Amino acid sequence: MAQREFRFVVTKRCNYDCVFCHGEGIKNVNADLLSSKDYGVLFKTGKKKFGFTDVTLTGGEPLVRSDIVEIAKEIKKQGGKIVITSNGFFLKDKLEIGKYIDRINISLHSLDKKVYEKLVCQKDSFDKVLDGLFLFRLAHPQVEIRLNATIINGVNTSEESLEEYFTLAKQLNASVKFVELFPKTAEGFYSISDFKKLLNKLKFKRVDAGNRTIDFLRGKLHVRLSRIFCAFAEEISHPCKFCRKYNDLFVTPQGEIKPCRSQLKMINILEEIKDRAELNLINKIRLALSYLGSSCPYKKKNEWTNKQSESECIY
Repeated sequence: MAQREFRFVVTKRCNYDCVFCHGEGIKNVNADLLSSKDYGVLFKTGKKKFGFTDVTLTGGEPLVRSDIVEIAKEIKKQGGKIVITSNGFFLKDKLEIGKYIDRINISLHSLDKKVYEKLVCQKDSFDKVLDGLFLFRLAHPQVEIRLNATIINGVNTSEESLEEYFTLAKQLNASVKFVELFPKTAEGFYSISDFKKLLNKLKFKRVDAGNRTIDFLRGKLHVRLSRIFCAFAEEISHPCKFCRKYNDLFVTPQGEIKPCRSQLKMINILEEIKDRAELNLINKIRLALSYLGSSCPYKKKNEWTNKQSESECIY
């Protein structure tokens, strides 16, 4: 069974307005219908019946939820390994969450204050994010911090700007992940191939990594290069098979599973969660897993004509 994780999009609300944000493929901003107890029940069921161990809490901006600490606490009670992806703006006010998470990913696309605040469309945000990061590190030395940055040509593609990132990462005892813009036609696109050349020039050495990442080390500093899932699927010969094997399971704030980030089709599990109807919930999760890759917009012609190849993809 392929290793995959739950991605709980706990809210679509966000205090930023980043121009390149893909919003985890979820467009509408509606009410957050799942409670902290609901998330605990959902994770417990996924772990018990399907072997899920990892959860990413994402958004929107997850820290805008007043009960985000309770959500993390409920999942942790069930033995979940938790990552939270945040812009860090509210981190200083939610330091307690560090008691229940294993890693925090903070999106920090530029270390130039003016550039950063222009990218995220939020004044007086840069210093607040940095203050929160250092306070979090002091309060929770055991929690992994990862600095996330979308690669944008002219913003974070110079040797000087990269060394600034790496200096900050060392100060925070953090790793760094750079994510390629998607799609390639986006303004400011800068390829991972060119970015690798920059890292090689800065004396980083490539190490073995997973299917969707490229890892580099320089001393103890860990740098990861990645692309969003659909960017990988678009370029390989069997995107549907790739999706079935590796894609994560996204759950919206309205209690719906989204099998494909590029399609609108949803599987509603809200009633099953609220009623604590475990068997029905299991069946809905199984159905969602069977849909992974089935409506991929990058599907190649005749990809499913080979029945043996198709059966290899079934979860």
